[in-house]
Amino acid sequence: RAPAPGRTARWASLLAAEGQLETASMPWRLPKLRSSGSSAGDENARADMNVWSPKVLRADFLRVTDSGLTLAYTGKGQSDEDAAAAIAQMSCPGDRPFHYFEVTVLSSGEAGYIGIGLAAAAVLLDRLPGWESNSYGYHGDDGNAFHGHGKGTKYGPTFGTGDTVGCLLDRVNKTIRYTRNGELLAVAFRKVPCSSSVRLYPTVGLRSKGEKVKANFGKEPFVFDMDAYEQSCRKQLLDSILGTPLPSGSASGTQTWSPSPLPLQSSSSQVDVTDQSSGRPSQQSVYSATSDRGVSSELRLGSSQEPDRNSGNDVDRKNDAPCSLGNLVFGYLISQGHVETAKAVARELYGDSFKLDEALCSAMAKRKALYQAMAEGKIDEAIQVAESMSPGLMERNDSLHFHLKCQKLVEMIRAGDDEGPLAYAQEQMREAKNRSKEEKAMLEEAFALMAFADHENCPLSYMLEQSRRTQLADEINDALQWSGNSDRAGPPQLSRIYSQCAAALSALQESGDVRACLVDIDTDVLGITGTRVAAKSAASQSMLVD
Repeated sequence: RAPAPGRTARWASLLAAEGQLETASMPWRLPKLRSSGSSAGDENARADMNVWSPKVLRADFLRVTDSGLTLAYTGKGQSDEDAAAAIAQMSCPGDRPFHYFEVTVLSSGEAGYIGIGLAAAAVLLDRLPGWESNSYGYHGDDGNAFHGHGKGTKYGPTFGTGDTVGCLLDRVNKTIRYTRNGELLAVAFRKVPCSSSVRLYPTVGLRSKGEKVKANFGKEPFVFDMDAYEQSCRKQLLDSILGTPLPSGSASGTQTWSPSPLPLQSSSSQVDVTDQSSGRPSQQSVYSATSDRGVSSELRLGSSQEPDRNSGNDVDRKNDAPCSLGNLVFGYLISQGHVETAKAVARELYGDSFKLDEALCSAMAKRKALYQAMAEGKIDEAIQVAESMSPGLMERNDSLHFHLKCQKLVEMIRAGDDEGPLAYAQEQMREAKNRSKEEKAMLEEAFALMAFADHENCPLSYMLEQSRRTQLADEINDALQWSGNSDRAGPPQLSRIYSQCAAALSALQESGDVRACLVDIDTDVLGITGTRVAAKSAASQSMLVD
């Protein structure tokens, strides 16, 4: 459950003011889920290519023109036996939550016996859409909807010359519905088979002389606002998710949430942090925050002041007890070294009277210095800071150390050093004899950057991207978090929860649940846009709990 928008904005502003918003290892920088099924580029390519198939139509009664988009009836048009249908060359994508296309009636001919809909590939081509069990159709002459037989049911208005009719396959709700001149009509068909194995194709059927239609599979803007429809369905799904009631956690019925099995627990020597009658921090309450994952430091919460109820906070403070969202955010900020933002968040949550342990502040400052050194490409300095926080870290994480050496070579080449990179690369080559094939290739790739005079515009210029520095800083921080001996060693709980959500969502996508394609944790839940996200899908998958 996301924090209230006002509070989120304040915390984000504080973090931005601290200069860490773009370079920090935010929890949403862990895994990047794929977008809704196919990428936008793939969908555009599909739309550009899709046409009426010249091989799947009643060729003696239909003529295809206009690069495969226009159909004209050339048959006798005397009886139902003279009906002729065509289907599109490409089926509706099985991994997309929605598929939509439009057909404009250029001429309704003598009778306007025009059917528009979806059908399986094996549909008979001498029948109008909807007359077969494996097809669905909306007909222009009577406005009826057809599925499985020649007798339709009353559905919508008739349509003819000049009208644009759209057909929408909604895999989320397992329905087919239509639009007419940009206006969404009611659901025409329910319980439509929508598994990824069921292939449905856009189809049009004509039956009287002079009928002519033109399709738009997405190459041109639609008359209907499909983006608004998708956003409406997305909002409905998110409202359902975010409206899920949380379990009651106290005797008084106050709703609280503990991210079990990863709660932020106080040590046995410390007092309970929660007043069970109010759900607020108790007098002289202390809880443990973790600096170097295993080094327990204390945050002392105010004992003499009630929380400021006039501060403009837009969430109920009774839900801010330790182990709630506020503590998750606070613990995350500590793990990433955002000292000033952590202090400000704690003040907002618990009032002005609190102390942040000096040792903890020192550890946070070191994490900040580590990220700053990596952001400036000072690899040796970053290693030195990491070793001061956890002696022997590089020795215990040999692969990470090697990656940093490769990045150091890139930084030397970036700096324009003529001789240093060659000597350093040769030294690393000698030491890399027993390295894996992948690691050797990584070093060779970094070494190859030297061959280009213009490093910024060469095929290997991606090696100079700032994101590579940031990702390595994340990896060092991850190693630091796992280096403690405490049972709480590892990434901060907020990152773990995010990874769990991301992995679960990815698993749902892979299982074929198209609803999962409508949800993006970064933008829809956290409200974050434009953030460069490091690809750590494998890491997120390892966090998945059955």
